[in-house]
Amino acid sequence: MRTSRGLAVSALTLAAGATVLAAAPAGAATTSGTGAIKPPAKLKTCTGTWAKKGGVAKVVFRKHPAKGQKVSWDLYITKAGKDWFGPGVITSIEKASVNGKAIKSPYKTTKASINADFKGGMAKYTLVKTGKVGDIKKGDRLVLPWHFLGSRMGHMTSYTVTCKVPA
Repeated sequence: MRTSRGLAVSALTLAAGATVLAAAPAGAATTSGTGAIKPPAKLKTCTGTWAKKGGVAKVVFRKHPAKGQKVSWDLYITKAGKDWFGPGVITSIEKASVNGKAIKSPYKTTKASINADFKGGMAKYTLVKTGKVGDIKKGDRLVLPWHFLGSRMGHMTSYTVTCKVPA
């Protein structure tokens, strides 16, 4: 990733191996590469509001998740994100991990107005390499990298939350 004129510039690899250069507002997180994303050893819990100053999105973890879910969230596009993306946005999680192991996406790709509340949650996960299903447990380390593609041509970025599952 490099910065140019207050914009973070990164590459996003899409299906079929196509690569698109993307610019994002300063302060927005960007990701690239392949494989599982390893979280740091010390983590905050997946609770409360997660946002970066000037970032395009904020994640609010719910205290009372839906039935059976150990972790639930609401994802909102911030004012900076609304200005950046235009009237619509597609959100997705392409690569996520639990305890450093790559899992299938816990989040359905969603196309909506930037005013939408993008909800999601997890009770179980499926490992990418083995297909083994596991249950989310207290203390599990999660990496949830949301990707955003705005309705304005070339306006895309990512925001990653790395946290541990609360009790």
